[in-house]
Amino acid sequence: MEYVIILVVLLKSHPIFSFFVLFGGGLVGLAVMALTNRGKFVAFGAAFIFTVYFGSLFMGHFVSNYLLEQYGERGEAMMVDISPTADSYNDQVVLRYDVMIQSPNRQPLSTHCLSSDFNIVHPESSNHYVYPGTGVKFNVWFLPEYPRAFTIIANDDSAYSQGLRRGKEAKEINRLTNQLKMDPQNTDLIEKLNQAQERQKNNK
Repeated sequence: MEYVIILVVLLKSHPIFSFFVLFGGGLVGLAVMALTNRGKFVAFGAAFIFTVYFGSLFMGHFVSNYLLEQYGERGEAMMVDISPTADSYNDQVVLRYDVMIQSPNRQPLSTHCLSSDFNIVHPESSNHYVYPGTGVKFNVWFLPEYPRAFTIIANDDSAYSQGLRRGKEAKEINRLTNQLKMDPQNTDLIEKLNQAQERQKNNK
């Protein structure tokens, strides 16, 4: 399973590499099918190759995150440096995060990830990714044999996860406060604001 995870991470992290691997392997496969008089499978093979390629680009992080959560080793990590790259994604500069990972029975490992890797496990992270800042500890699932294959846990008791919850609660309190400015007699909003403030107090 480790090799499957490594392959998925490589394909999603290196689009050009994955294109040439799948394209080259696909050409060989299609040539073999054509030479062995299995022409009816050529179209199916071509469709499968392109499906895998585009699937790895857009869905690869979901697959790798799930596999790491199921088969990876748990460790503690920290971002030690953040720097911009020359690439962009959705008109945003892709950032490189230099990371150190440590687990109880291993020496610290140095690796990195990109903001375009989307390697965060959280039920609410499908369309919104907030990476840890430098010096903030967080937990991960990772492969010791290939530490580039790691995924960040965003809903546990780490300092990073607690910071996410505090940020979410502060945003909710701000939203409810603004709503009450327009509707100050709304008891439902008042109750929700009190509950949000209580949660914020308990999470400090």
